[in-house]
Amino acid sequence: MGWTYYQATYYKNNKIDRLAECRAEFGKQPSWATILKDSMVDNVYYAAMKSTDSNEVWALVVLTATDGREFGYKDMDETMGPGYYDCPIGILKLLSPTDNAYAKEWRKNCYAAIEQKRKGQKLASLLDTAKTIRVTLPDTFQGEYYQPGETVELSRYTNGRWVDWTKRVAFHKKSVIEYGFTVIE
Repeated sequence: MGWTYYQATYYKNNKIDRLAECRAEFGKQPSWATILKDSMVDNVYYAAMKSTDSNEVWALVVLTATDGREFGYKDMDETMGPGYYDCPIGILKLLSPTDNAYAKEWRKNCYAAIEQKRKGQKLASLLDTAKTIRVTLPDTFQGEYYQPGETVELSRYTNGRWVDWTKRVAFHKKSVIEYGFTVIE
């Protein structure tokens, strides 16, 4: 299925309000489903939808885009195996049990993404208290100053960056968290 575009109706701070557009489009009190809970994460709208005939609660996933004053969307449900996994846990917890393999896989990936974010937040907190760390670069690392798998000692610098003073190379906090680290000091 393709994208649907129309002239936007809702604006916030002179920008199209994607959340309001989605709520208007999918919450029109259709005879087949109602929105129980929804959220906009970046450009993806997630909603727990309750079917009126079966009372089953399923996930709606809507990609959104804007083009000037036009609002566009591509809607799908969890049984279509959408490749977007940032659905908030509050929505996931409302969903009814399912036997659909695609929906199960999508939910599993959403919970994995939530867990990954939690781990990243814990590591970021630990990193914020460190002065010196040791990082082992991944086997997939590509760069002119280091070999894949090499271990590097880094010192805190500015703006969330870490520096190897021997080679004068800086690493961003996000990369350090992704590679994994050991606190030295």
